Amino acid sequence: MAKTPRSQKIVTVFLVISGVLAFLYAVVSISLALIMSYRTPMPITTTPSSLGLSYRSVTFLSREDHLLLRGWFIPGVLPDGHLTVERTVIQVHGANNNRTMALSISGALAQSGIAVLTFDVRGNGESTPAPNGGGYFEQRDILGAVDFLRSGILPYPELGRPRAIGGWGISVGGDALIFAAAQEPAIKAIVIDSAYATLREYIEHAFGPFSPFLPGIRFTSQMLYV
Repeated sequence: MAKTPRSQKIVTVFLVISGVLAFLYAVVSISLALIMSYRTPMPITTTPSSLGLSYRSVTFLSREDHLLLRGWFIPGVLPDGHLTVERTVIQVHGANNNRTMALSISGALAQSGIAVLTFDVRGNGESTPAPNGGGYFEQRDILGAVDFLRSGILPYPELGRPRAIGGWGISVGGDALIFAAAQEPAIKAIVIDSAYATLREYIEHAFGPFSPFLPGIRFTSQMLYV
């Protein structure tokens, strides 16, 4: 019986090891992408009433893919105590959080006479479950909020509709707001807090020690939305 050449054995071992490493790379990449994209929603534990503010619970649909979103509309309070919606800010929270993330900011804006529409973006809080889109797909939620303010059921009919709409986005919510404002002229001004410059930067921040898996994580994350 002829012996297997030494070079053939080396090639076989190399191919086996390469296959095992490729399999492990795929498993780790998919697992990390799923961890990043799907998180158990954080519960709503407080409301604007804890700050002594009036508010109404609202629901509306995201633009284009029509996901159901839930939030609060908080009217601004004028110095004389009257309520106003003339200037309204759409507030967008960061990844894996909900509308309570910046409730103190919402309260400060409302007490300064600026109304606030704050809501849970897709996959968070009480809104429709969906994978984390890194800000890109969440822009549809913000555009849906604009549609709600312009033509939806008025939470305070006696106050009418906003005359000016702005936005305040935090972290990935800031990225989503930049995307939305770039295509929606109704958004007149935005404040961006701690947004990520690129999706790569966002993933590296979330999985710093696993940066070698970045290409696999990005590819898997993109496939979740195909």
